Amino acid sequence: QSNGDYRSRATGTWGTAASWDTYNGTTWVAASAAPTSASGIVTIQNGHIITVNNNATIDQVVVQTGGQLTIANNNNTLTLADGAGTDLSVFGKVLYTSGNITQNGSIIFESGSQYEQTLEGAAIPTAAWNANSLCYINITTTSTAGFPTAGLGQLFGNLSIAFPSGSRDLSINSSLTVQGNLIINNATARSIFFNTG
Repeated sequence: QSNGDYRSRATGTWGTAASWDTYNGTTWVAASAAPTSASGIVTIQNGHIITVNNNATIDQVVVQTGGQLTIANNNNTLTLADGAGTDLSVFGKVLYTSGNITQNGSIIFESGSQYEQTLEGAAIPTAAWNANSLCYINITTTSTAGFPTAGLGQLFGNLSIAFPSGSRDLSINSSLTVQGNLIINNATARSIFFNTG
C-alpha cells in the first residue's frame, strides 16, 4: 500500500466516507472523504459490496475475490477514468443494474471473476476476459429490446445469457467468440439466431 490508497471498510456506498479506510503512509485509518479518480489504488475487499448510486469517476480499482462493485446509479453516470495501468481489475464480481457507464479506461476480468448485467439494452463493457471469467446477461424483459446491442464483439471467457418465459425469438447480429462455455437459458425454449454475416 502507498499513501493515498483506499480499501473498503464495510459494505456501503461509494460516495460515503464511512465505507472506506485510507492509508496515511504509515497505517490504515478511517477515511474522511470517499475516494476519487485522483486517489491511489482503491480496493474493494472480500465480503464487501460497494454500490455506486450517484455520479462518480473512478480509477485504479481492484475488486478482490469475494468483493463486489454494484453499479446502480439510476440516471447518473459512472465514469471509468484512463489513468496509469489497469483502471478496473476484477477478481470478484461487478453487477450492473441501472444508470450509465462512460468507459475511458481499461478493464480486466480475472480468472474466477463475474460480470452480471440486468440493465436492459445496455452495452457490455469492453474488457480483457480471462478464459475462466463469466459474463452473465440476465434479461428480465419479455421483449428482445432488453438484449445488449453493443459489446458482443469481444473475446469472452464464459458467456451466459438468460431471458424469461414469453420472450420472442432472439437474434444476435454480431461476431461472438467464447473461450469456454456459451450457455443459453430460456424458460420457453425460444429460437436464437446468430446472424453474423
